[in-house]
Amino acid sequence: MTATPDSARPTLLGQLKVAGAILGGIVVLLGGAYGMYYVSVGRPLLAGDHEHDFGSVVLEGNSSSFEHTFDLANRTRRTVHIQEIKTSCGCTVAAPSRTKLEPGDTVQITATLSLRHDGRKVTKVFLNCGDDGIDVLRLEAAARYKQRLVVPADFAVLQQGVVVERAIQYHDYDSDETPPAPRITAPGGVKATFTQWRQLRRRQPSQSRSARWFGRLRIEQVAEILTPNAALLVRVGDDQEVTVPLFAKASAPRQGSRVGSAATRPQEK
Repeated sequence: MTATPDSARPTLLGQLKVAGAILGGIVVLLGGAYGMYYVSVGRPLLAGDHEHDFGSVVLEGNSSSFEHTFDLANRTRRTVHIQEIKTSCGCTVAAPSRTKLEPGDTVQITATLSLRHDGRKVTKVFLNCGDDGIDVLRLEAAARYKQRLVVPADFAVLQQGVVVERAIQYHDYDSDETPPAPRITAPGGVKATFTQWRQLRRRQPSQSRSARWFGRLRIEQVAEILTPNAALLVRVGDDQEVTVPLFAKASAPRQGSRVGSAATRPQEK
């Protein structure tokens, strides 16, 4: 076996030079890739804040909307045209105060975020400026329900001697412990009870999601005649209550009618 001369063996310095050259090449490639990515997703073309966090917001009713206006300016030396505006979610709409910006001009982009469910929401607005690129605006909110005690059905139709069940839901943002049993106030001639709570979802504080609990109300008309304007009042804690209107079968509203919210008179904590 022929021995390799010491002069032909790679030195430590040579090995470090090769490794450095390889590492430098990788850095250049990554830098180029990042630059292409940065441009493709929307390098800030217009000056101004491109992000807004609504923070913790309260959802009232079936849907709540939150509006913010972005103040942007054309700090380039050329005319910029906003050709199109798109959003990453159907829950967001946006409109510009103008679409043509001469150097030094300002524009207001009014964005509205509409939410129906609790939790953290992030959405984006894309300003397509043609050959000049795309500007990206970002909206964020952490939503909570104001009315945390809910009976999805708007009313209950009763018939003497027949038990009617209605689902009931409770959202708890503070604990995963079982909520107290609801306190039920029933009109004369009506008997109402509650089945135990069952947890459908644990809390997710980082996502602003509540613990979700499910139970059932059992309602029975025991009297021969139901009193006019009869209603069931259900309370949990000191600040959450719902009213469930009750109707005799002969005078019941048509299916799908809304006779008033089943979630009424909430008071915020």
